Amino acid sequence: MAQHPVKATLIGLVMAGTTLSAQAGDPTLMLIGGSLNENADIVGRLVNLAGGNNGRIGVITAGSYPYQSDCDQYGTSTDGGCNDPTVSNSKMNGQYYVDLFQSWGIDAEWIPIDTDWAANANDPAVLDQMQGMTGFFFGGGDQRRYLESMMSGTQDSDALAYIRQEFTAGDAVVAGTSAGAAVMSDVMITGGTSYNALQYGAYLEGQQVDPDDLAYTQPGFNFFPYGLVDTHFSARGRAGRIIELALATNVPVAYGMDEETALLIEGVGSTGIDMEVLGLNGVHRFDTTDARWGGGSRYELYDVQWSHATRDETLNSANGALTSTRGGTYESGSASGSRDVFSVRTPRELANMGIDLALSSDTSVTGRTDQNRPRYEVRLYKDSDFQSFGSGFPGFESLRLDIFNSRINPEYLP
Repeated sequence: MAQHPVKATLIGLVMAGTTLSAQAGDPTLMLIGGSLNENADIVGRLVNLAGGNNGRIGVITAGSYPYQSDCDQYGTSTDGGCNDPTVSNSKMNGQYYVDLFQSWGIDAEWIPIDTDWAANANDPAVLDQMQGMTGFFFGGGDQRRYLESMMSGTQDSDALAYIRQEFTAGDAVVAGTSAGAAVMSDVMITGGTSYNALQYGAYLEGQQVDPDDLAYTQPGFNFFPYGLVDTHFSARGRAGRIIELALATNVPVAYGMDEETALLIEGVGSTGIDMEVLGLNGVHRFDTTDARWGGGSRYELYDVQWSHATRDETLNSANGALTSTRGGTYESGSASGSRDVFSVRTPRELANMGIDLALSSDTSVTGRTDQNRPRYEVRLYKDSDFQSFGSGFPGFESLRLDIFNSRINPEYLP
């Protein structure tokens, strides 16, 4: 079978020893928003950072449904049982990623840790397997399973402690997709929808009343010290829930990674570093430092700052400044508001509304939720600090965002 030309080129660069990685000793983290789709930009960079054909990636899929439970329930057949490559359990998902990385010319092994085999996270044989690995990749699933299988309260398992040691020393890159990215923050989101988050606020995990309630726990793995993390971001309308969690937990900054998109942080722990966006869509940064509540009894939030960075653009970890090689956006036409701004059915409603405003000559646009008991409105506006870069799919910074109950008369725009 002919090799994809982009992939073939990148493999050639890896084999030739070309490097895009940070200097030795820089802790490097890649957060992927889920639905990786074998994106060449993301996978190629990760393989390169992990050492190419001189490296070895450990694949951890403890967020998946556990392999042994799947075998107990469905048998061990390769056709519908737990050994069917098309089913989603920890071992089959692990094998998928092993095959993917090996197809890029790097050695890879599945590390057999999941919620059934949590004891393996403290098994000397598993620790021996992990020795010398130059990268660790955490797959998707449910981020709570990662905590259950690799931590005991606030205590790292031996396996997680080793990964943290190698990561901190700059000897191994760490990457995660979907649940494997969500677990990398300190305060870790565990579930919920944006609408329920606005209506009922945030609950500690285990105290939520409805499956759609916003819930969180602490600590997560805490490899990412720059704020909250959320994934599948625009596709599942998650801006409302991450903003609400930032306010509820006093963590002022939050990042949302879109699907098939990654945020690459080289030099984790340093202040004011530029974090690079890879892949197909965007990374969103919300800053609630200057956010304030209105004076009434109904929901009324003003002045959340939103930035949106796309491929090859960077976001500064300290102030959110966006750096782009693209020119300024040519603004023309009018922006359209969404009638289902936090939709989980129609992807990218809020993201598209923001992009539409950035491309338009309008200074503001308002959308609303589809749910109407109560109905919330989201107002976006360009203040004096707003900048936009590129056309068609622009990056932008300092777009202001307000959320309020539709029954109130919101404050006038400046």
